[in-house]
Amino acid sequence: KVFIVDIREREDYCEEAVPGSVNIPVSVVDLEADNTVGTAIPESPELSILFGNKGRIIVVGGGSNMADSAKFCKLLVQCGFPRVCCLHGGMAALKTTELLTPIMQ
Repeated sequence: KVFIVDIREREDYCEEAVPGSVNIPVSVVDLEADNTVGTAIPESPELSILFGNKGRIIVVGGGSNMADSAKFCKLLVQCGFPRVCCLHGGMAALKTTELLTPIMQ
């Protein structure tokens, strides 16, 4: 029911991530664009997966910059995603839960 978008850089994502999550690094997203997917978020397989989960609750988790996570969430809402949440504390908040595992490249 919940789908996680990890906006940390690819290296951090591969080091440890939630299985089944998708990685869209915030560095490839133009958070100041005109808030359309074609310009703000580049086309990619990960973007297709994200849109395939549009009806689910989308949880955005990032690094230590919560402002980027909030902007990414706002962008998703403006792109028509009905249920978007920002993970308070970023992906680091999940370290004690044993949900994070290494991701094979």
